[in-house]
This record gives sequence, C-alpha cells and structure tokens, in this order.
Amino acid sequence: MSRDETVPRRARDSCRRALESAGLRKRAGDVYTFDSGVDGTLGRVALNTASNGPGGRFEINPVMGVCHEGIESRRSALVGTKGRPYELATLSSAVGYLMPEGAYRAWFFEDGSDLDDVAGDLAAAVVAYGFQFGQDHAELEVIADDLEQVRFTTLEARKTRLPIAYELLGRPRDARRTLDASLAEVEGETHMAAEQFRTFVERFEAEFAGPG
Repeated sequence: MSRDETVPRRARDSCRRALESAGLRKRAGDVYTFDSGVDGTLGRVALNTASNGPGGRFEINPVMGVCHEGIESRRSALVGTKGRPYELATLSSAVGYLMPEGAYRAWFFEDGSDLDDVAGDLAAAVVAYGFQFGQDHAELEVIADDLEQVRFTTLEARKTRLPIAYELLGRPRDARRTLDASLAEVEGETHMAAEQFRTFVERFEAEFAGPG
C-alpha cells in the first residue's frame, strides 16, 4: 500500500477517535450519532469524503443531521427501502453552514500534517455547532415546521417526510394538504419518480386511514 493510499484510512481512524472521545457513537460506514436530548430523535453526523490529487490529500466535510426514528422507519416501510433509521437524515446541513462564517467548510488531511490535530479540530466544530443543531431541531413540531418551510431539506425529500410528520403530530388535514399539493405537481406525469410517489400516497393512505 502506498503512502497516499494510507491517508484516507488514517484520517478516518483519527476522526473516529476524536468523535468517540467527544461522545459520539460510531455506526456503519462514516456515520456517527449522538443524543439529541429528545426520545426518538438522534443527532447524526456523516463524514462526506473526497480525494484531492497527489500527495494523498483527503477532504472530509461533516454533514450534521437529525434523524426522527418514527418518521424514518415509517417512510422506509412506505417507500419499500431497507435500512436502519439512523442511516437517513430527516434534516441535514453541512457543518460549515452552521458556523459563524455560514459557508462550506472542509478539513484536509495529508501526509506530513498532524492528522490527529486536524481530526480534533473537526470534532470540536461538530460539538460546538453540530450538537446545538441536533438539539434545536429534535422536537417533532420543529421538524415539521422545518420541512414545511423547506429548511435543512429538499423539496423532493419533503414530499414523503412532511405528511408523515403531520400524521404523527395528529394533524391529518395538514398531511392531506401536503399530499394533495405534491400529487398536483405530478398530475399527468408518467416518469418513475411520479409513479413511485403515487404508490407512496396509496400506502400512506392505507397506513394512516382516518378523517381527511
């Protein structure tokens, strides 16, 4: 194995030690979780990575997330996917956008640098800004509002998560409103995504049968 090839492995090992020391739990792949302070909601960080040319330079961009286990488990069942809830983020943001600069931020690991020092700085940012994000957006009511306003999510992800959030909150009329609006957007469309969403709606209606 070349020196360049060892940098990603060593960088991941350094980040694991730093993040675990900060109280995060290592999960599958490059995902870690932490206590959000609210039952049923996990704080989450995924280490997005990229290699940057010669010299073994390795880039890590931590993406903070909030995983509402009730939303994610139901969504997985309705869309027909497998996996543990923590593997998906109900809300997410790259940590750099949560920092005072409000801009993309990555940490760079390369031969000749102190990888543990870089990893420690990354973990410090996760704790200082990511933990607060996880705690501030852990309540289901806050999550539903974020989804409604398309904060820390995308329009596509919102389509399936928001109606579930409203049903869990006991707000079926709002769930119906969001479903109808999304159905109107794909009316007459026959592409795969449109068909998959209509299937999701049928399953949703069977799962949450009740007044509209």
